[in-house]
Formats: sequence, structure tokens, C-alpha cells
Amino acid sequence: MVTLMSNVWREEAMSSAARMAQSGIADEPSMRQNQPLNTVTGPDGRFEFKQVPPGAYTVSFTASMTRGTHLDQSFGESAPRDPLKPGRRAPPIELREGETREKVDVALWRAFAVEGRVVDDTGEPVANAQVHIINWEHPSTMSMGMPRLTDDRGMFRLFGLRGGQYRICADASFFMGPSEGAKDKLIRTCYPNAASDHDAQPVVVSSTEAGPVEIRLQRNRTYRITGIVIDSLGAPISNPNVSLVSVSPTGSSSSSSNVQVKPGGQFIASGVTPGEYAIQVSTGSWRFSNSEDNANREMGSVPVRVDAADIDGIVVATSKSAKVAGRIVFEGGPPEQGTLKLSIMTSPDEMTRGGRMMFGPTAPAGVREDMSFELSGLFGPQLLMVAGVPRGWIVKSVRYRGDDVTDTAIEFKSSSDPSLLEVTLTNQGAFVTGRVLGDDGKESTEASVVLLPADVSRWRPFPGLAAIPPKSDGTFTIGPVRAGEYIAAAVTGMSFARLRDPSVRAEFAARIAKAGERIILVENEKYSIDLRIAKLQ
Repeated sequence: MVTLMSNVWREEAMSSAARMAQSGIADEPSMRQNQPLNTVTGPDGRFEFKQVPPGAYTVSFTASMTRGTHLDQSFGESAPRDPLKPGRRAPPIELREGETREKVDVALWRAFAVEGRVVDDTGEPVANAQVHIINWEHPSTMSMGMPRLTDDRGMFRLFGLRGGQYRICADASFFMGPSEGAKDKLIRTCYPNAASDHDAQPVVVSSTEAGPVEIRLQRNRTYRITGIVIDSLGAPISNPNVSLVSVSPTGSSSSSSNVQVKPGGQFIASGVTPGEYAIQVSTGSWRFSNSEDNANREMGSVPVRVDAADIDGIVVATSKSAKVAGRIVFEGGPPEQGTLKLSIMTSPDEMTRGGRMMFGPTAPAGVREDMSFELSGLFGPQLLMVAGVPRGWIVKSVRYRGDDVTDTAIEFKSSSDPSLLEVTLTNQGAFVTGRVLGDDGKESTEASVVLLPADVSRWRPFPGLAAIPPKSDGTFTIGPVRAGEYIAAAVTGMSFARLRDPSVRAEFAARIAKAGERIILVENEKYSIDLRIAKLQ
């Protein structure tokens, strides 16, 4: 066993959380063999781990959650890591049997804060407004943490920030929703007085305290949407769940609560500002409900565009959700049966516009011993995913009713025939190995290695796109991955948010394609390539 002890340094003494996690890479069988170890530093910053099994570990530190004054960091990193940007892997600590390792010291970076004030269109302070902060490079749906509420003076404070540029937006509609007869309302506004993200200005955080900044909320004309909900038999639904969902140009969506449901399936959405929406309807509860509820559940969705007038007479017709049987096939035969704990789930496609994300994911379906499964409660385009795939295996293909729908969102139709939905797993995946080279032609760790499908339509943030830092010697290994055509690149200045934002995917794809190498991978192949670093920003 091994003992490890050292200090965490700050400008002032306070306790922090320390964590040891076993280090490994994709082709190391010992990866994550042991559970992470956790401890809390003393008031003087000292910590100690005892009885640690020998191996390679990374050591990370989290500042006190009750203070929020410092940023998280790992031993060996020169700066705190941005969680939304792949970066250099923290170098592991190699621990040998009987060793006592000291001086695993880390100096935590000071976190920054922004103070500001929210006022209405007349300059009066607005209390209880929600204030969101978003990294300037990211879409507005990727707000950082929970929103802060303004106090009675309209003041807010956002803390625990890295240096950089941010978009700060305020919304008072949550507490100040208009009555049914209101003709205008205060709308979500970004600093300094922008009604849209495009017109916002960045707030630059480069010192411990930034601000004060003032956000002047804008007012906009509002309209009404009325309609009726009918079921699959054409009868009005007495107590439907109705949501008005705002759909952004990027395809993302957010729900609005200003919908009043009346007897006979009638609904009224009031205080609606101009924009693109979807009226979503469901019966029962969609979130991880049981199979009986799923069988009786009906859902419907209608897109609506509000310009400069009320909209009346909308009819939302629901349909029953689908229940689909399927099966898993192991190419070349399954691994040892006792090691399998597979499950299947679907999730609405984040890249599909229309606000269908609000229906949420379905409950995972366990795979039976005969490798069959059954999914229920399916509505709208869904991506199928497999959890618990054995190490070394990957999803080779998903076929539905004779068509290859791998990485494709599809609308399922009810069926009890498992042969209509077949998921093939293979252990004949390809690997990509190589070196990251700097301008001087030498191995470098100052980049992220990305491996993306050459077909941009297959880019999805889940189950994930390969984007990893190289190892300490500048080498990398990615795999196993499915055979096909890919773009491999070593890049700096890459944000995961760019991969999630449909509005910039095409432009981002072109930049990666220009910076990288187009390669074709075949099954059971180890493809070797050297990648020169390219800067995306």
C-alpha cells in the first residue's frame, strides 16, 4: 500500500475536497480498476491518503462549496480546466508499493465575480428577476448553473467564474407573467439592453470583481393563442397537459407556463411574444412512467409562429405513443453471458427543431437473457442508445424495418416483432493512434484530438464525439470506433458547445475539415497518423 500527503495553497486557509482517481487510457485493461478515494483537507490545507493500492492516479481538488472563492484544479495542471473544452490531461502520479509520496501541492486559482443591477424600461429596479450567465461562445441554452435572483434593489452577484467573456441575461417573466388581457410585458433581455442574443454585448471578467453592470429590461407586445386538444378518436381531452414551448433558431427549446387549460380540452396561452413556438400536449405523466401509463398515454405537437396578431382555433390532435420490440445481436457470438447488463433507451434528437425535447427521454428498457427488449412511450423522432456495452464492443448498426438508422432519429411505430428493430454489437472496431505535433515538428500536448464523422448530419452530443487530450508524450489512442469515413484533427480553441449548436455546426465542420485529415477506417484496423496542431479560434 501507498501513502500520499501534501498541501493545497490559497491566499487564506480553508478546507477543500481532495480526490484520487485511477488514471488510464482507452487501451489499458486496468483503467478504473479501483474506486476513487476522497478526503477533506484540514484548516491549514494539508491532506493525506493512506492505504492506497499501487498504480497511476490523478489527484484533483475542489474548493469549499460554502465559499465559492476558488476554482477546481488537478495536480500537474498549470491552470484550472474549462469543463466545456477538452484540454491537456493532468499528468498521473505513479505510486509504487510501500512508497510515501509528499509535495503533491496545488495552488488554487482565485475565482472572479460580477455584480450588477436589473431595471425595467423606466429605470426602476426589478426584484426577483432571474439572472443567467453564459460563456460568450456558447448558446443561451447552456446557462452556467442555477440562475440568481435579484434582491429588492434589483441587485445580483454572480461568482465562482473563470476569467473570460460572458453573456448575462435577465428575465422577470417567471414572477411577473401578464394577465390574460395584458397587451405587453417585460421580456428576457441581455446586457446591456438587447432583446436578442445577437445584439448583446459581452461582459469581460478579468479581475476579482467586475461591474457593476446594468441590464435594462425591454418591453414587447404580447398576443394570445387559443385552441382545443382532441385525442386519437377525435374526442376532446378533459384534462390534458399543455405546454407552450419556445423554439430558438438553433433548434433548442424552453417551456413556458402561461397556459390555462379549460373544460372540454380548451386552452389559452396568454402573454406570448412574437417568435417560433410549439404547442405540446400529453396525457398522464411522461417522465419515467410505468408500462401501463405508457400504453394509455397520448401526445401531440403543433408548430406555431406568432407575428403581430392573436391566433385562435388551433387544433392539437394527439396520438398513442409507440411500443416497440427489438433484439440485440452480437457479431461473432456474445461475450460471457454473466457479464452482460445491457439496457436500451431513446432520447429525442437535440438537433431536430420543433421543441420535441420537452417530452423527455423514455425509461431505460432492460435487455433480457435472450437479448430481446421492449421500448414503450415513444413519440416523435428518437435516437436509440445502448448502455452497458461490454469493454471492447461498440454498436455497429441499428436497423429498423430493413433500413439502417444508425445515428439517425426515427419515428417508431408499434410492433411486437423483435426482428423489425435489430441492434448489432461488434468487437471488431477500429482504433486511431498517432502523435500530436507542434509547429516545430516535435510531440506536443497543447491540443485536443478530435475524431468526427465526415457526414456532419451524424454529429450528436450524446453518446459523445471523440475529443481527447494526448498523453504526456504527445501520443493518443482513440477507439474502438465504428468503421467509416472520419475527420481526424489536433486543434486548440475548441469548445464542446460548438458541437452542440446546430446553428454553427456546418461552419464549425468546415473549419475542422480544413484543419484535419480525412481518413477511412475499416473493421479491426489500427490506423496510425501524425496530426499537426491547428488553431480554430
